[in-house]
Amino acid sequence: MEEQMNDVTIVLNSHNRPASLKLMIESIAEAGVAFPVLVVDSSNPRARREIQDYAAALAGKIDLRVMELPEPTSPVLKHAMAADETKTEFIQIYADDGAILPETISERARFLSENAEYSCCIGRQIYVAINDNKEAEFWYEHQGSEDTFSASDPLVRVIKLMTNWINLAYGTMRTAAVRRAYHAAFKVDPKGAFLGERLAYIHILLHGKAKLLSSPALALSQHKGTISHEISGDLRKTIFASDFSTRFDAFMDAIAAELAYHEVASPWAVEDLVNQMITAHLSCWVLPGNSWRHPRKTQALEESRTELEAFLATVMVDRQENADIGDVSDYQAKFEILLERSVRTLAALARMAPS
Repeated sequence: MEEQMNDVTIVLNSHNRPASLKLMIESIAEAGVAFPVLVVDSSNPRARREIQDYAAALAGKIDLRVMELPEPTSPVLKHAMAADETKTEFIQIYADDGAILPETISERARFLSENAEYSCCIGRQIYVAINDNKEAEFWYEHQGSEDTFSASDPLVRVIKLMTNWINLAYGTMRTAAVRRAYHAAFKVDPKGAFLGERLAYIHILLHGKAKLLSSPALALSQHKGTISHEISGDLRKTIFASDFSTRFDAFMDAIAAELAYHEVASPWAVEDLVNQMITAHLSCWVLPGNSWRHPRKTQALEESRTELEAFLATVMVDRQENADIGDVSDYQAKFEILLERSVRTLAALARMAPS
C-alpha cells in the first residue's frame, strides 16, 4: 500500500442534506484515510442538530470539525472561509450530495507535492441519476485529456476550460490558490452563480496548471435535473439580473487584476479575452443539450479519443478481458465502489425530497 499524503484537508460543503452528508463521512471513515475533515454547514436548525449529534458521536474516531454558518451563506463564501480555516498545504472540497473515493486523494496530493507548477489535480467525474425505471444509470461527458490544462501559457489553460468543462472545485488543490480564488469570486458574485464559479476557476488556472488523472474520483448525483438545465438556469438568472452590467464589469476587472498579479501578458484587451472565453463556453457547453451531438463538443471529444477510449474500456463500457491494460482491475474496483456509494447517496436524497 502506498504511503498516504496527510497534508490535505477534506472540506464538505453542507446545506440541509444530513443523510447524504453522513454517507460521505462514512466513506471517508471506511477508506481509513487520516485527513482532517471540515464541514462548513449552513443548514436549517433541524438539519444542523442532526449534523451536530452525528459529529459528536464520531468524536475520537475521525478528525472532524463542523463550522456553523448562517443559513443563507453562499457556497462561494463557504469555500473561501473553509480555505481560511485550512492549515494544510492542499485542500479537497466536495458538495454534500455526491459520492466520493477518498482513497484517491493521496495520489492527487502526491502529484501536487512533486509538481510545483500545478495548482490542481483532478480525477474523473461521473454523473449518476435514477431513471424512470427506478434504476441507477451513469454517464460520462468529455472533460479533457490528461494534459488539456497543462499548457505553459496560462491563457491557453483558461481557454481550454471553456471548451472542456470540468468542475475544478472538486479537484485536489493548493489551499493558497483556493483561498485567493474564492475570495475574489465572492466579491464579484456573492451568490457564486455563473460569474463567480467561472472567476474562481480562472483564478486557479492562472495560479498553475491542472492535471487530469484517469482514475475515477467522484460521482455527481443528478437529483435536480440535468447539468445543462442547471447551468442554463444560472446563466438566465445572471444575464437578466438588474445589476448584471455592473457585475460583468467587476468580473472583467477581477480578471485584469489577476493577470497583472501573475504577470501574465495578454495579447488581447481584457474585454476581448473575456468575450472570447464566454463565446467559446456558451457555444460548446451551455447552449447545446446533453442528448444530441454538437459540432464543437464532438470536436473536443475527438481531440483525445485514443486516451479517452482507453479509459472507457477499463471502467465504463463493458467487462470484456483487457489483459493488455495493466490497471483494469484497479479501475474497475474503484468504479464499482463509486457506483455503489452513489446509489446509496441517491436513495438518501430521494428520501429527503419533499413529496
